[in-house]
Formats: sequence, structure tokens, C-alpha cells
Amino acid sequence: MATEPFVSKMSLALLGGTFDPIHTGHTGIAKYLFEHLKVDELRFVPCGRSCHKQTPVVSNQHRLAMLEIALKQHPQLTLQTNELDTSAPSYTIDTLRLVRAQIGSKRSLFMCIGMDAFSTLHKWKEWKNILDYANIVVVSRANASFPISEALVEWIRKNECSSIEKLLKMTCGVLYFCNSTPIYGSSTEIRRLKKQRFDIKKYVTPAVEKYITENNLYC
Repeated sequence: MATEPFVSKMSLALLGGTFDPIHTGHTGIAKYLFEHLKVDELRFVPCGRSCHKQTPVVSNQHRLAMLEIALKQHPQLTLQTNELDTSAPSYTIDTLRLVRAQIGSKRSLFMCIGMDAFSTLHKWKEWKNILDYANIVVVSRANASFPISEALVEWIRKNECSSIEKLLKMTCGVLYFCNSTPIYGSSTEIRRLKKQRFDIKKYVTPAVEKYITENNLYC
């Protein structure tokens, strides 16, 4: 798919992750990206069966329920659940093809990922084809390092865009590093605290905390 100039006002961002569980760092960066990228909609894309991360601790149903609870107060933040609807491995390129087919070729599409995940991009399925379907927006993560893979570093050099103005005019085709405040806190830390019976109120909303407690998750 050839890169096209921006034509329609409508634009969409995707934010993928395991969300095991979703926490306020996730929703905080999502709201920032919604404003920074001037999109009409930002969709959380919960991963089903990941090929690069360990299997989620809780079921797809619980992770989806927590996402729905957390996003109730944020109508601009929605869900893309195709990866949860199959037992097959989840591949970003397949989700991007699906979403691009849904929205057509004239809408800007942004795939937003943390620096930690981006540093392994060269190991993803058809990773060099991702820009055929979307722009990639990389978000800072606390303690995450810049990629060191020679192939990925060279690919970054060829495709990086440093101008937000240019980025917002592209339907797909460029890579952009977002200078946002790094995401602090992690689902891993929340699970550890919960297992040790420590308070997690600092990291999740009261409604999500209630769901976790009532369903005895991460104990």
C-alpha cells in the first residue's frame, strides 16, 4: 500500500498491550496521545495470544472486563477486540490489515507502542511492512532503552519523522518518537503487590480495584 497524503479529517490511533491489568498509566498516556495526535478515536487493542510475551496471568474475559470498566469514563477511548476472538497467535500486522480494511485508505492510522516493545520490533512478523498500513508512534517507558539491533537502527534512520506536523498529514508510512512523560508503573508491579497483599490504589481506578478483589485476581 503506497503512502498517501492526509485527505480525511477522521483519524484513528491504536494502543496495544496485554493490559493484565489495565492501570492509570495506560489511560493517562492514551488520553495524551488522543490529544497529541489529534485523532477522532483511540482504540485499546488487548493482545490475545502473544508470540513475544509470556501468557497473560488472567483470562481474556477478565482483562476485557477490566478494560471496559476503566474506559467507561473516557468515551474517546474504545476497544478493538479482534485479537481476543481467536485462539491463534496475535500478530500486529494482521490487526493493522483488518483495521485498514475497516477504515479505508484515506484515514490516518497510528500504531502506538512503548519503547520497550518497540526495541523488539525486528522480531515481529512482517515488521518492515507495518508502515504500509500505519504510522508508528513510539512512547517513552520508564527504564526502557533505545533499540540496539543494527537492522532496526538502520530502519529507524530511513523512516523516522521528527515533525509532528508532517506526521499528522500522513495516512501511514512514517515513524515518530513521542516526547511524552514516560509511563510509570506497570502491570507486573501491580500483580506483585496484589500477590503480596499490598495496596494497589495508586495504580488502578477504584472500580478496577474492586473487580480485581471481587474476582480474586492476582492473589
